[in-house]
Amino acid sequence: MGSSRSFAGVLALLCLLLAAGPASGDGFPVIPLEQRVQHTSVSVAPSKVAVDGYLASWARLIALPNGRAWLAWQDNASLHLTPLDHTMKKTGTDVVLKGDILTDAIALPDGSVVLAVARDIPGKSWFNCFDTPLALEIVRLSPQGKQEFRTRVVGGDGVGPEKLWHCFSIVRGVSLAHNRGEIGAFITISRNFSKDPKKADTHQGDLFVVLDSQGKEKPESRQTWSASHSNVLGILPAGKGEFETITSGDAYPFGVYYVNRKTKKTAVLWPTEAMRT
Repeated sequence: MGSSRSFAGVLALLCLLLAAGPASGDGFPVIPLEQRVQHTSVSVAPSKVAVDGYLASWARLIALPNGRAWLAWQDNASLHLTPLDHTMKKTGTDVVLKGDILTDAIALPDGSVVLAVARDIPGKSWFNCFDTPLALEIVRLSPQGKQEFRTRVVGGDGVGPEKLWHCFSIVRGVSLAHNRGEIGAFITISRNFSKDPKKADTHQGDLFVVLDSQGKEKPESRQTWSASHSNVLGILPAGKGEFETITSGDAYPFGVYYVNRKTKKTAVLWPTEAMRT
């Protein structure tokens, strides 16, 4: 059922400008849409924006503290990062990470970028959701685009029994955050709990890890299965170097689930207790 979607040579960006302006009697801005939206095109020739198979083409704009940006986009099994200036014009040669598919990206205060990328396992097919990349790595690039570290956190040989949860993890199942020099990652995973290797008892959960500024995982930070049938919604930095995560699940616990990963404080944010009884 594979398909190929490509936009040869040109990628259109829509940047919403949330500028203050006069308000109507209801308190809503009355700025015409054409004055609040800027449209610019970035040439990526001779490459093409394309992903074959079950994954649709997508791109990510990574805004930097200095007003510049990286435009991250896929050319099948190659991740491109195109440098843009403050006017969103291309300023140099792409950084290309072969064999990587972007799942999330954040910019750090020093202008470096941290990426969560899914990687192929030799002998597997990239774009079949039932035979997906089974490893996730966190990569840090300098402001100049040079790799500073690459750390595999789940999947592959020797990194525990968990795997990425099919294409779900690639498209929207990974979330990154930065706090006081550390990187927190929240990932949708799966695991076969069957004691018989010939049988499948696969369930979906979540994984939380923290890396230091050098890309080394803090072993005490690794936490798995805070929720069964987990759907990772996001991770946020909190005070005192803490990370907070939110996930949803249809098993245990049911609903939208909050965890402070340092204090271990938890709460079911929805449904309310009255709705659960």
